Amino acid sequence: MTDPLVFAHYMITFQPPNGDYTHDIQLAKAVGIDAFAVNYGGWGCDWNMLAGFLEKFYQTAAALNFKLFVSYDTTVMTDPAMMVNISDTYAHHPAQLWVDDKIFLSSFSVDPPAFDWQTDVLDRIDGPVMFMPGTLSQSAASTAAENVGSGPFTWMHPASSIEEEAAIDTDFSDQRRVAGKPWMAGIAPWFFKRMGTDMNWLHAQDSGIWLDRWMHLLKLKPNFIEIVTWNDFGESSYIGPVKSFHENRQAKDDCFYGGLNHTAFLDMSKIFIKAFKAGQTNITVAPEEED
Repeated sequence: MTDPLVFAHYMITFQPPNGDYTHDIQLAKAVGIDAFAVNYGGWGCDWNMLAGFLEKFYQTAAALNFKLFVSYDTTVMTDPAMMVNISDTYAHHPAQLWVDDKIFLSSFSVDPPAFDWQTDVLDRIDGPVMFMPGTLSQSAASTAAENVGSGPFTWMHPASSIEEEAAIDTDFSDQRRVAGKPWMAGIAPWFFKRMGTDMNWLHAQDSGIWLDRWMHLLKLKPNFIEIVTWNDFGESSYIGPVKSFHENRQAKDDCFYGGLNHTAFLDMSKIFIKAFKAGQTNITVAPEEED
């Protein structure tokens, strides 16, 4: 199995200034992030426009020797043929992430899709695939029984306490050893959302979703960690710069809190990522890393 890798979830619908991904990629590389998981989808998105964004993203990443992989957002993306086409288009692109000689892909979802991942998507992709589908399941055994993909990408549970979330992570870590499959754990610095009457919530774990969970994951040693997110301003989960938010009129109208500076989380990420990749279970902060 490949050495531990760290990714950051990138909402492609939020474009960087002038559509130039260079600065974001440079910042990600500087803290040890190995690839962006490109969230493909968005409410009311223009799929043709999104395809153009993705092409430019891959071109820029290749020029900067950085990797990407697509995370299919099945809350809005429901066409398996489109997923196969995109996967085939970028499978052998120099910026495409491969892990253990396989095309790396993922998904982000709330509920299981109406189609079958294996027969409708994975079996139709031209090449071997390591697919880490997103899940909100709290049971590692039931997720393993579904036998979807190469291993789970687990996400947090807003109503769970810090202790309950840690127990869920431990369950998936134990199941990984039983099943012999990789595990990707998601982690976020913050969660707050106030966008419309049906989208008002915050996370029960508050600040514990970042520091406490990082420390627990260092002990559990998942194969991959995905920081969720780089730039989802609407849910306050971003660690990247806010310039793309300030240039998005709709985002500013819908989300009054999305322009706050979260780059301190990015700085902290470098310390945690370094420890994770070194196999350490505790954090040591060098004097030059203190701020």
